[in-house]
Amino acid sequence: MDIIFLAYANSSTSPLPTLSREDDGVFSVLVNRQLKGHFLLHRDSFTTLEKINEYLGKYGERLALFSFSGHADGATLHLGDGSANARGIAHQLGASARAGKLKLVILNGCSTAGQVKALLEAGVPAVIATSAPVGDRSAAEFNLSLFRGFSERRLTIREAFEQALGAAQAATERDLRLEEIPRGLDLREASTPGEQALWGLYCRDPQALEVYPLPRRTDVSGRPGYEPNDLLTQVLFDTLRKVGCREVRNLHEQEEEGEYVEPARKQRAVVNVLPFPVAIHLQKLICPVEQDNEGFDKVSLRRLEQTGAVFHSTVEFMACIMLAQLWEVKLTGPAGALPESLRETIRDYFRLPAKERAVFDFLPFIRSIRRYLDTLNEGEGIPYFVEELGHLKELVRETQPFAVACDYLAHLRRQTVAGRIEEAEVPEMCEEAESHLAAFFAELGFLHRYTLTSIQNIDIRKYRHHLAPTFSHETVKLMHAFGKAEQIYYLLPTFLDNRGVALIKGKMRVSNIRRKEFAGEELGFLNLSPFIIDRNAFEEHTDRSNLLFFAQPGPEEGAYVYRSVKRPDHRQDRLEVRRDGPFEAVVEQLEAFREMILKS
Repeated sequence: MDIIFLAYANSSTSPLPTLSREDDGVFSVLVNRQLKGHFLLHRDSFTTLEKINEYLGKYGERLALFSFSGHADGATLHLGDGSANARGIAHQLGASARAGKLKLVILNGCSTAGQVKALLEAGVPAVIATSAPVGDRSAAEFNLSLFRGFSERRLTIREAFEQALGAAQAATERDLRLEEIPRGLDLREASTPGEQALWGLYCRDPQALEVYPLPRRTDVSGRPGYEPNDLLTQVLFDTLRKVGCREVRNLHEQEEEGEYVEPARKQRAVVNVLPFPVAIHLQKLICPVEQDNEGFDKVSLRRLEQTGAVFHSTVEFMACIMLAQLWEVKLTGPAGALPESLRETIRDYFRLPAKERAVFDFLPFIRSIRRYLDTLNEGEGIPYFVEELGHLKELVRETQPFAVACDYLAHLRRQTVAGRIEEAEVPEMCEEAESHLAAFFAELGFLHRYTLTSIQNIDIRKYRHHLAPTFSHETVKLMHAFGKAEQIYYLLPTFLDNRGVALIKGKMRVSNIRRKEFAGEELGFLNLSPFIIDRNAFEEHTDRSNLLFFAQPGPEEGAYVYRSVKRPDHRQDRLEVRRDGPFEAVVEQLEAFREMILKS
């Protein structure tokens, strides 16, 4: 079995607290993967020259990763019983490197960049080292974050390294010169450590940084007893029950009375109370209809792809809500000029090409808008239309399950789109991905409180004996992944934006059940167009709705491309809108928003 060797030059009589914390933390992060049979974890908390020589010789070609933490310099590692010459360590690691087993060496001590040249010459593909003395706390945070990235989020060497730099910088007031971190260094750069940023990532071939360094099991069998969707269905069901979803609560009451409720009924209930951009992809994952079943409910690569799609569509929907909130505040509220950094962030978002948008990380984008909105009203912030989006900021701290789940699922999306997942990884990753998706949705039960609708027409109803008109909104409720949506009518004292996709909150009462009319006196709404549009509100089709997300600028000035919410990867379902056509109102709204961003 492949081996990970963690060596800590700590004192057994007077141990350094930060080094002990790093030691315990990294072991805790890795131990679960060891128990699953991925690798053998050798942890030496009080390493000595004698023990390092013994185990490097014993493990030979089976060593996959070597990490050292403790005092060091450019030529030696300082151990409990003396010093280890860096060239001797490099020579011993060479056997595993030449065998293609060793992926990474980490020298998390002071000024270790001088040891890099010998390691690269010995064949080590990638080395992490330092160019100056490092503080104990920042060094511990660096390694903890690095191994969390590997174990919990399956990041590549480069991705985990860049994440760990942020954790290290957060733990010290010292400027770590993160903006100067190179993408990959050659031997000449490695020989001048004093000119580099504090932590460096060194390699001969930059491709060595794009690999996942931890060993994986070679068999393709999953954990006995794992059934896809069992956990996800139960978490969704329990989450929606706890937040008072009536449809789910009714099924729960039947269970409480001793009636058996089939999982399929639970699954249909949860997807039918969530907004369509979330529900349609969730439905494909947990309860696909027979004629459209593409294997998403079985352990497979297709399931992993769909898991990433569920997450991606959900956070894109939330990003559209935040953009709509920003525009509403700019039009009607106390908003001042947008910071240049936010303007540039939004400009970049609208310029994203299709390939980049398919793997775009929407959460930092959402956070950047939220931070601005929270500065308004003299720092008091503004009330969010979707109130719970303001509360989620407490859950995005690095170690929170929600934040870990988001990072994992965002990375899963990138991996599946890029085709980087190997067959042997699929069974375990299916189980891991479902666990993270469940943790993600455990915080999103509030979505059922908001009704997504397509407003397709508005009539004014006024009779002589009425003092005020009533506005009849012909709408399609976009909250059912199953079945065909029907047109209903909202009778309101004010009118919503015509032919827009709107998010509505508030209670409606039945006015005329035969005519499918509902009345609401105090109904809040947020117009999501032009970020989301309903194609069928502008064209005559047999279907009642056809939701599209904004995708990218069109090939010509004044043209824009939208893609299907339901089938985002189908090019034939894409729509190009222009000013000189039925979608003129969409183009005007989009350009008005972009003009507001450019000039605010």
